[in-house]
Amino acid sequence: MSDFFNGQRFGRLLRAHWAEQYRSTVWFFGMCAIVFLVLSLLLFSTAGSHGFEHGAQMACFYGGLFVTGGIYAARYFDGVARKETALLILMRPASTFEKWLLAAIVVLVLYPLAYTLVYTLLNAPLVWIAKAQALAESLREPEMHSYYKPEQYDLFVPFLSKGEDRWSLPERALLQSLILVVFACVQGYCVASSLYFKKNAMLKMVLLGFLLAIVYALFCAVTQSNPSVIGMVWAAFFGETHEAMRMQDKVVAFGLWFATPVLLWTCAYFHLKEREVA
Repeated sequence: MSDFFNGQRFGRLLRAHWAEQYRSTVWFFGMCAIVFLVLSLLLFSTAGSHGFEHGAQMACFYGGLFVTGGIYAARYFDGVARKETALLILMRPASTFEKWLLAAIVVLVLYPLAYTLVYTLLNAPLVWIAKAQALAESLREPEMHSYYKPEQYDLFVPFLSKGEDRWSLPERALLQSLILVVFACVQGYCVASSLYFKKNAMLKMVLLGFLLAIVYALFCAVTQSNPSVIGMVWAAFFGETHEAMRMQDKVVAFGLWFATPVLLWTCAYFHLKEREVA
């Protein structure tokens, strides 16, 4: 049996994790659903049907994914911070790589899939109501609501729905792929921080993120780099040119996009390994 990875051992680890965490996961999604419904009612009361147009749905979906996904990732190794459960978790019959791999699969794959399912089930009735309301307004006052288009209220489904937009479906898929790269960075940062900080991990994680943002802003000011360099490398996607970018800007941009998630998840692996050794 390999000390690095074994399929049967990994399967037992997965079943043990599900048996221990499914109740708290259900409660977590239940709380998220309540918050979503409350915010949706507030959105209906302030923006009306406009708050459920396709673009707004996309913004709401990914905003919620980043916030709730970050919280869920930061809580994944929450038991390691508690003395009564730390030894049980760290001494499970599984390698460090298997525990790290399970964490990556759960927070990068399984959680987004479950979030998408819950979001779609909650969002679909609201979108249908908003679409019916917009249609009724356009029929009652056609001059005031002549902008109504049915495709504006298409149900947002990641990578599948297009809506009323100037971007084609492949272009929109590319944009969402880039968003998911950022999501992988956020999840890696949350997992690594929760393992690195032994006390008040959530608070320290937020403060560290704020300090990193300040350092990045100072770096751009000192090197006279464009603060939007992270997105400039994809300027062609928005129909703009990026030929004027300096070579160092391009290197920094590509490095941030592709090296950052790898670095963060590598840090998470070594922090987990350090906890087991300690």
